[in-house]
Amino acid sequence: MTDDRRVLMRAMAALVLGIIVASLDGTMIATALPVIVGDLGGLDQLPLVISVYMLTSTIVLPLYGRWSDSLGRKPLLILAQLFFALGGLFASTATTMGQLIGWRALQGVGAGGLMVLAQTIVGDMVPAERRSKYLGWIAALFAVGSIAGPLVGGLVADNLGWPWVFRFVFFVGLVGVVATLSFIPNMKQEAAVDPDIGGSLLLAVTLSSAVLVATLGGTVLDWTSPTIIVLSLVLVISVIALIEVERHRDDGVLPVTFFRRPGVTAGMIVAMVTGATIFGFIVFIPVYVQLGLGASATTSGLATLPLMLAFMLGSVLVGRSIARHGNYRLFPIVGTALIAASLLLLATMSSTTSLLVLGLYLVIGGFGVSMVMQVVVLAMQTTVPDSQLGTATSMAQLFRSIGGVLGIAALGSLLTARLQIELSNTGLEAAGVDPNSIIETPALAMELSEAMQLAVRDAATASVTFVFAISVPITLLALVAALRLPDRKIYEPVT
Repeated sequence: MTDDRRVLMRAMAALVLGIIVASLDGTMIATALPVIVGDLGGLDQLPLVISVYMLTSTIVLPLYGRWSDSLGRKPLLILAQLFFALGGLFASTATTMGQLIGWRALQGVGAGGLMVLAQTIVGDMVPAERRSKYLGWIAALFAVGSIAGPLVGGLVADNLGWPWVFRFVFFVGLVGVVATLSFIPNMKQEAAVDPDIGGSLLLAVTLSSAVLVATLGGTVLDWTSPTIIVLSLVLVISVIALIEVERHRDDGVLPVTFFRRPGVTAGMIVAMVTGATIFGFIVFIPVYVQLGLGASATTSGLATLPLMLAFMLGSVLVGRSIARHGNYRLFPIVGTALIAASLLLLATMSSTTSLLVLGLYLVIGGFGVSMVMQVVVLAMQTTVPDSQLGTATSMAQLFRSIGGVLGIAALGSLLTARLQIELSNTGLEAAGVDPNSIIETPALAMELSEAMQLAVRDAATASVTFVFAISVPITLLALVAALRLPDRKIYEPVT
């Protein structure tokens, strides 16, 4: 902890740069993806651009958390920022979707440490009774970057070309490294650390096989194909092995002792389920606006503004309320209910829905997300002693990321499969157009007749709204879990 306000404010300013880089990247790339696909082709590989980034960032999350408890936060934060910035620079040179996916994987290795280390540093420097306010500001500033991201991403992709989206992230990332070196103190940790190499490898195999099954099954490959069958067997075996290895350790990569604490399992379920649905907003809204409404990348960036503004405002208000009253349980309950309501409304959209109506639906979702995302991190931090702060924070982020990885992979595959069905019913084949060519290169739709363009938009809208409808019952699972969170104050001592 520190009582020097100047030191704290400078550290917060440096952390903000790293957070803004992470939030800019996520929303800029999501907005630019349709443009990237139009250039490089491969709409069927679009989920992998997101999923592989989330996969690698998820795998390294527990390692950043565990090692920072022993080695200190600052060195690992600098390393994460360098991985992230260099991955962006290399991604700007990609000439195929395969190359882009590979460099996004490298970016993910860095991204895994950015948010979790920032939140942990706040935990180091700020006492528990004031921590929610600062975590709320971090979430709000994350939203600022997310607000600017779609606008910047759309404008850059439309006017300078999508490679400059990645170059922009690279330059901002370098500024973040300089700020970290200059302003963040190196608060050495004294906890012993065991890297748990075996558990980490099993976790990597489990997540990788799960994402590949969810992404490839039913779209690129048949569910009965030998590859999918082998991957499914690997998934089952690795899950069993991971559980068996970790249950015999108290300090593993998935520490069993955490799950024995009241409310931790419920909190992890909330984090995982809402992780899947939250990323759905970010990834599928640009697809709906650009393919379903036929709008530009810039317009799709503007369309996500209500979501991010509501998230930013809500995060500040929720953080202040928890700091004042000490209770947090009600917020995840209300938040998950609002997210489910927003998804249900989004599932009713058509190709004629106005951007104003879309914005109102997203405001509901934004306020819901603000009541869940940072609150679950705070809940996990208050369940452990300070010596395990990094590990606890990484666990909350890990389960959210697991939900996001599997959710984007599965929902992205559902989107592609549904779009294939919808396009086959548009009469494209009768007009001499292969529906798969539209999936592969969406820009080809602009060369069709006005009537066929409208049919393609209707097909895209039906596909995206189908994904939102599927997300509603999934989110209700998080609501049930939120009801099981303990009713306690954040500054009660941990034993």
